[in-house]
Amino acid sequence: MKKAIPILLIVFLCLLVAFSAVCEYRQQHPVPEEMLVSFESHGKCWFKNAEGETLECEGTNYSGDMQVIDASIGGFSASYFSLTVPYSKRLEASLENAGPDSFISVGSDLGGWAVLGSGVQRTIFTDSGVETTGENMEYSIRFFSIEEFYLEVTGSGESHIRYVRKGGKLYLTAQDAAFTVEFKSFLEEGSMDSMDFSAGETCTIRIRDGGMEFVR
Repeated sequence: MKKAIPILLIVFLCLLVAFSAVCEYRQQHPVPEEMLVSFESHGKCWFKNAEGETLECEGTNYSGDMQVIDASIGGFSASYFSLTVPYSKRLEASLENAGPDSFISVGSDLGGWAVLGSGVQRTIFTDSGVETTGENMEYSIRFFSIEEFYLEVTGSGESHIRYVRKGGKLYLTAQDAAFTVEFKSFLEEGSMDSMDFSAGETCTIRIRDGGMEFVR
């Protein structure tokens, strides 16, 4: 019994340190209350969150059991539509007949992803990344997190594309065809840096306070 007391004390202290670390992380990275879903689609699109709630959208009309806090029309075009909905860890989007000008983005205080282009059928957005599937895609996928800087990935033909953020790094893989990764700024024209990758190859990017860089 006497030997068990120090062990229990050590376990308690470890749990206390872990709990303190979690609390500190939550203070520095609070869970957002809302997220903004923006899209432009000339067909139907469907959304489903981690809680199982859904929305069906066609043009600027929508219905379903997912709460819509605010809705707005306009932006890049008259058919550009934005919905403010409660934050969810996962949002699945399905598109019908996505054309060249189809666009969908999900953003919160934790960052944002946007998927543009034709052939996109299904996209899953999470805090840590985005996963896209489709047929004969001509796509552009963008990641926003650092002030005016953003990352843009372009390619064609892929049936499955996956981008995951883990800690200070971002990993990108396209299953069936080559892709190009570029670092860009809203304040400058052109690309700040770029690399080409083969099908199945993984691109690794280091995310820093001052921007992003390839892990070559």
